[in-house]
Amino acid sequence: MKLNGAILSALVAIVAVVATVVGWTVVSRDNAERDLVNKRREQRLIYLVDAYHNIAGAANREVMSPKDVRRMEDAIMSVQLFGTKEQIKALTAVREENGDWTPALDALRGYIRKELDMPPAEQNLRFWRFQRKNTPFE
Repeated sequence: MKLNGAILSALVAIVAVVATVVGWTVVSRDNAERDLVNKRREQRLIYLVDAYHNIAGAANREVMSPKDVRRMEDAIMSVQLFGTKEQIKALTAVREENGDWTPALDALRGYIRKELDMPPAEQNLRFWRFQRKNTPFE
């Protein structure tokens, strides 16, 4: 069977349209899945960065204010919900062992820096605590 030029051109056009639509659909679905993964990652990082700030701000103080206690409780809940196994294990060790928050903060800091494509921190954590009477702002 011989196809004339018009029919052959029409078939080529139809195949091209179908291939384009299928390709667009696949790419669109892949982009949507990638966007969802990125959004989940972003949300997780937001909660873990906030948890890091709250724990670091309240940890290793001689006296914690009620606001510090609440912030610490919120941070612990966030780590238990969004943290990795290593982070949750480090957090659990704080309560079960010696109350040292440094390993939990190190686990959070390492994960956050890795997710943000930053090099590992070379310095150990240092807690800077000021007392009102020693500040130059009075």
